[in-house]
Amino acid sequence: MLRLYSTKTHKPISQNFHSKEFACPCCDYALIDMELIVVLEALRALVGKPVGIARGYSCPKHNESIPGAATESKHLMGMAADPYWDGMVMDLADKPFKIKVKQIHWSTSLMGIGWGKTKLHVDVDMTREKITEWTY
Repeated sequence: MLRLYSTKTHKPISQNFHSKEFACPCCDYALIDMELIVVLEALRALVGKPVGIARGYSCPKHNESIPGAATESKHLMGMAADPYWDGMVMDLADKPFKIKVKQIHWSTSLMGIGWGKTKLHVDVDMTREKITEWTY
């Protein structure tokens, strides 16, 4: 289920997340697929500490301003987030951690994981036939 929030309607959307965290810095709108929140709550439980959102929803104007952003980014559809947490170090060789993150897929709608040295991307793009991973 997609929900749309704006400056006047931002509010808590789960135990650990607020719609404002997902708002586009350009327009303050936040389009959020609630399945994404389920994924992020599972990720928070996995890492055992608060999870913030570096990037949530992006309006088309903002997406165009991001170097290298996909023209059909799932951030445009409210289906993606780039989470972070204190002490986050993305060791791309850390297979046990990567396996644990991928296991979230079995209890949620996690379908896309982008791994970077300083970035993690998760999405709930249900048009994919299977979970997809890539590196930045």
